[in-house]
Parts: sequence; structure tokens; C-alpha cells
Amino acid sequence: MMNKEIHRYDLTYIPDAPYIVAGLYFFKKSDIQDLWRKGTIVLTDTELWLPEEDQWNILPLTAIEMFGRTLPTSSLRDVHDTTGYTSVLVVDYKKQSSFGTHEVISTILFAGENVTIMEMRVQLARLLGLSRYAELNLTEDDRKLLYLLSEGIKKKAILVMVFGGDKEKLRKSFNNLKKAELCTKSADLTSKGRDFIARLGRMIEGELGEDAIAPLKGLDPGDGNEGREAVNTVSWSSGKSYMVGRVEAELLWQHIPFPVVADVKLSDMGTQLRITTTYGATIRIKSTSPPVLMSLFDLTQAAREKIPYASEPTKHITNLLALGVRDTTIISDILKITESNVKKELDQMVSEGVVNRKYELMADAGDLDETD
Repeated sequence: MMNKEIHRYDLTYIPDAPYIVAGLYFFKKSDIQDLWRKGTIVLTDTELWLPEEDQWNILPLTAIEMFGRTLPTSSLRDVHDTTGYTSVLVVDYKKQSSFGTHEVISTILFAGENVTIMEMRVQLARLLGLSRYAELNLTEDDRKLLYLLSEGIKKKAILVMVFGGDKEKLRKSFNNLKKAELCTKSADLTSKGRDFIARLGRMIEGELGEDAIAPLKGLDPGDGNEGREAVNTVSWSSGKSYMVGRVEAELLWQHIPFPVVADVKLSDMGTQLRITTTYGATIRIKSTSPPVLMSLFDLTQAAREKIPYASEPTKHITNLLALGVRDTTIISDILKITESNVKKELDQMVSEGVVNRKYELMADAGDLDETD
């Protein structure tokens, strides 16, 4: 008895081809013609049913190792010549070997109308997950970035935050998408990328979590919009005690006990900074400004790892300026750098056009592009 039915597909198929048939050159063309069968394939929530004379050949979905593997052009020509179809779906699965007790990998080749093959591919991806979808060798980070770009989220400040402050991880995923021809150098989706999202975007959204994108769209990337102040919320909890309140950006650093930070991470798609202390308290900071959170993350991470701020003075002075801290005496006190050296760094930043003479950071909230 079948489980809950998902779909029926009228397809032409080879039910049990050797896995080494990465190319159909393994068979003579006349033999390939005889291998094809026609019938209605049934996909349930746990099994794939293939008609075989007057019965069903049932394949548990748990046996499927991979689907969507690409065939060489020569093999696709053979499929078209012997079936009349150009759309193919390859499903690789485990089965018991005829020789001994070990398992071997075998292959089912499906050929049919493009819309039918596409629908079956989407359903398999939904049931099996994208990790077994071989059409594109994308990591979870790659899929996350592709989806964010499809939603119009391209600002580097926001994307770095979503990637937990790891700029190298973001750069690697961006390069992977470009190599796969899913997006352009300017971070726009290609037709191939749009097609991928159209078919599998809902599943990627499921991986990210429901309503994960909406908060990101409400963030201010720091693009110089006048009159728009970040909304910052700080909560502190320890045991049964709890406090929460709004804090101005330039005062946020005062709520982080740097000497006793045990751990720090960006959570909730990068929209929240979570800090735990050595004495068991948890501090959560939320902000509508990615630069605010990233600056706090950098400062807190350096404190946790016992890295002197003086080892990277420009970086951490920039972090404090992003928070709105511009008093050189306060900057000197926080970073444990002499005030004269702070002023030297700031003078250099002014000459380089990084800040103006009021020590305000020049707007830099560009999109992901070919320089990344």
C-alpha cells in the first residue's frame, strides 16, 4: 500500500543502469533504445514507485544518494536520439550487490517533457533536501548568499553581519556563486541564478528559518541617510534577573564588560550580538545598524581573545567612530592607546579621506561587487 501520494509523472526511463554510465557510450545506441521504458512514476513522501509489468518496483527515498547529476553532452544527444526528449533527471541510489553482501550504486535515468522533469526535481529536493541535489555543488553558505541576493540584500555591511562577521567566508561564497554563473560580478542574479531560486528558493528560505529576511530589509546599512538614527536595545540576564532598555550607540560600549567576556557571537541572521561572561551573565544587543553591531563584535572579540587594541589601532579607532565615539580622551581610555597616538591615527585617517575633520566616518556602505 502506497504512502501519501505526492505526484504522478508520465516519463520514459531506464530503471537500473550501472553507475559508471556517466556517459551512455557504455551501451551501443541500439541497446539504449531497448533499455527505455515508459510509464507513470509515482513519488510518495517516503518512496519512489516505478511500474514493472504488472507490479511496482519500490525504491525508498532513503536509498537515494544523489539526484540531478549532469550527463555529458554526448549522452544527452543519445537520450534525445532514442527518446525524443532533451530534459533528463539522473537519480543515483544504493542497492544490494548481486555478488556478495555489499551495496553498490546504481542509476535511474528519467527523460520527459521539461516541465515534468523540473517538477519532479523540485519535489525530490523538497523531500530529500538540497544536500543531495547534485545539479549545483553549493554549500549552505552559498545557498544563503544566493537567496539574500535574490531578495535584494546586497550591502556588504549587512552581508558580513549575516555571515557572523567572517568576511573571508562571505568572499568565498560570492566567488562560488560567480564561478557557478549564478550571479554577476555586481552581485546581480543571472538567468541561471533566477531559475534556481524560482525552483528552490522556498526550500532555501526554510533552511534560513521563517521570517529571517524581513528584519534584514529593515536594517540601515549606514549609507548616509540623514536623520535616521539606529535603534539599539540591550538586555542583560543572569539566573532569574533580567534588565532591558534602549541605549544610544556611543554609549553601547559601556554595557560590555570587556575583561570578563567568555564568548561572543552574531546570531539571528546577524541581527543580534550575544555575549556571555565568565560569571554567567548573558548580554544581548540588537541594532538596526549593521556597522554598530559589527564594530561591537570586533571590539568584544578582540577582548575575548586578549588581543591588545594597540596591535590594530586604526581598525579599533574606526570601530569606535562607527559607534559615534569621537572624543579622543575616551577613545584613548577604551583602547589603552596614548591620546597623542590616537590623534596621529586620526590625522592619518583624515588625510586618507576615511574620516572628515569632525572625525565622522565617510559613508561606505557599498554593494557586494567584483572587488570582493
